[in-house]
Amino acid sequence: MRQSRPTPPPAVGRSGTFFGYAALNVLCVVFALWKVPETRNKRLEDIERALHAPGSLRQNLSTSR
Repeated sequence: MRQSRPTPPPAVGRSGTFFGYAALNVLCVVFALWKVPETRNKRLEDIERALHAPGSLRQNLSTSR
């Protein structure tokens, strides 16, 4: 089986590696909340129309219907 990451330096250790992955996950969640528009209660047709329209997807979704 192949490793998914290189071996951490001894100064970082296992706990440092764990907290590094945890920090990366927190950054990913913050990015998703910041950049991915809410599509709840939107019809698929409205989402497709907003994707194909010029301009910002978030702005297009907020003005549809």
